Amino acid sequence: MVALMDTSITGRLNSDEFLRLWRKVTMYKDIFFCSDVDHSGMLSSSQLRNAIMASGIRLSDNLLNLIALRYGGSSGNISLESFLSLVLRMDRMAKIFRELNNGGAISLRDNEWMYITMYA
Repeated sequence: MVALMDTSITGRLNSDEFLRLWRKVTMYKDIFFCSDVDHSGMLSSSQLRNAIMASGIRLSDNLLNLIALRYGGSSGNISLESFLSLVLRMDRMAKIFRELNNGGAISLRDNEWMYITMYA
């Protein structure tokens, strides 16, 4: 989580970065618990879709399935910790894309791609 919010790339969060992280964690935690309608402490794939949409992120069925596989393990259900990790990562990657995009597409050299993905 630190790396995702460390926009100054120092290895630690300054006070503004920490405050931004705290606000996002609080918001996403509330979304998780509102989406966990059966109070199981886990999100099913349909609950996950609703939670991600409530977070302001739109995604395809294929991406939802990939996320459930990556963050949900063999059951496909997502814990609060996993949900926080995935929405913070999606939020950061979307922000990076918006910063780099030109007409809805980006072009990166391999070292630029690796730099972004290894720390974000």
